Amino acid sequence: MTKALVTGGAGFIGSHLVDALVKKGYEVIALDEVPFAACANVARVSVTSREWMLPLFQGVDYVFHLAALVGDAKCHVLPITASRVNAEGTLNVLAAAKEARVRKVIYASSAAVYGESPSRFQHEDDRPNPCSIYGVTKLAGEHYCEVFRYDGVPAVSLRLFNVYGAGQNPSYAAAIPSFIARAKQGLPLLIDGDGQQARDFVYVKDVVRALIMAAESPHEGVFNIGSGVAGTVNDVAKAVSDAMGKEHRFTYRPGRDAGIRRSQASVARAVEELCWEPKWSLRKGLQDMLGAQT
Repeated sequence: MTKALVTGGAGFIGSHLVDALVKKGYEVIALDEVPFAACANVARVSVTSREWMLPLFQGVDYVFHLAALVGDAKCHVLPITASRVNAEGTLNVLAAAKEARVRKVIYASSAAVYGESPSRFQHEDDRPNPCSIYGVTKLAGEHYCEVFRYDGVPAVSLRLFNVYGAGQNPSYAAAIPSFIARAKQGLPLLIDGDGQQARDFVYVKDVVRALIMAAESPHEGVFNIGSGVAGTVNDVAKAVSDAMGKEHRFTYRPGRDAGIRRSQASVARAVEELCWEPKWSLRKGLQDMLGAQT
């Protein structure tokens, strides 16, 4: 039986991944700081505690490293913690993987490494230019993966764009769960800036497939994982409203930082090398997400 370890297994993406791996017949160890019951083998361990992690890596085939302090705002407020968890934590995971001789590490990086890109599409060969603490720490993790690759630890870094799906916490400042939560309360949907900032929203089920396919593929390196389609925040708010079958009011907050203006993935490399492609449109993803929450 193939054995996988998932760091951040209690998180939004991690819990979906654990479920998918178990259904696929993997033996799964889930590691997180918070309690959860997504699979039989669980461990409340932080990636900052290498000495506690190391025994869990023995006999593991694949390590899916998703544990992180997530989000620009949170990392800006807690920069030292962000560096310790996201950068040093990734180093700890890679060092443990090397010692345990795992077959491959799959690292969840972020489109935040691109920063404000002048291009319509972001390509893996573009020069990273992170403009946030979060983006810097995720890029540091990618660099650690590359160093360990040359030292005999196969690794893949997946640059995830704006992931959405069931179980996502609205307080994380993600647009879609925030819109849904407010719509259910009959409140206006809050939009930062003018709402014309474009984002590539990718459904969590597509992301989980990409993680597993990256593990089972012989390819290594960096891959974008997105829908390949960018929609404005205004369009997404309208799509959420339509999916919920009711028209909702929008309220704009021009005084707040609306972030970068455009983020859109080129997924050609993932399609060619990982044989992965996004299957969920925003409309279908929202319908599936809302169905899972009822």
